[in-house]
Amino acid sequence: MNQLMRHFVEPIRYIYYLIKDDEYRKYNYLILKYGKKKRFKEEKVSISKNESFLVPDVASFLSTYKELFVDNIYEYKVSDEKRANVIIDFGANIGLSLYFFAKNYPDAEIEGYEADPFIYKYLEKNVANNIKSDHVKIYNRAVWNKDTKLKFYSEGADGGRIKKDGGNSINIEAVDVVDILKKHEIIDFLKIDIEGAERMIVPAMKNQLKKVKKIFIEYHSEKNQPQCLAEIIGILSETGFRIYVHQEFVSKQPLKYISYNADFDLQLEIFGVRE
Repeated sequence: MNQLMRHFVEPIRYIYYLIKDDEYRKYNYLILKYGKKKRFKEEKVSISKNESFLVPDVASFLSTYKELFVDNIYEYKVSDEKRANVIIDFGANIGLSLYFFAKNYPDAEIEGYEADPFIYKYLEKNVANNIKSDHVKIYNRAVWNKDTKLKFYSEGADGGRIKKDGGNSINIEAVDVVDILKKHEIIDFLKIDIEGAERMIVPAMKNQLKKVKKIFIEYHSEKNQPQCLAEIIGILSETGFRIYVHQEFVSKQPLKYISYNADFDLQLEIFGVRE
């Protein structure tokens, strides 16, 4: 589409979605009401008459809300309606993804893991207030390639991560990803958004991936670390997934200079669908 056509088409598309799409309209309302709130300041965000989320950072919440409820990036087609789906969420954050899963797949067995103890307090409150289901279980644990203790940096929103040096970090408990996955015969959807720790757990869980039907991995290329994108893509391909990739963050002119989002020079959304 050339620039002239885009100039006319984009406003028309925007108006169409405002009129036709309830979630798009709700998202724009949230932007108008909360979009100018200061970052990293606690806020209660009302998403409907009876539902609200306590959030530590409104900007992160709004970005995630759009991905989940407007773009529907985690929506999947149920392949077997005769049994309860199993959904596992590594990096549940404040619970918006668990809310999406519970709302769209009410009979699913859902497990959410969140490493950050500061964020986990919000997760507990939001799950208790918004998800009226016994099928959702949450754990304040990091996911790793073994049971251990790790150093963790809490960013105060959705960017907390395992920290290799000991400065400005806390000790957290981590559980072996294999022990989590081997409890289930079939996993319908596995979501992994753990700020760089995917480089450790994806190779470790390779032998468990045959039981996973659909997978999402947010890939993070860490500053001053070897990139592991080829390894992750290779493991997914080898275990039978067809792969689709969305760009989350990348330098506009990487041949000239590298820009960073936090400590990452590349972030991609990787979707795997079993053929």
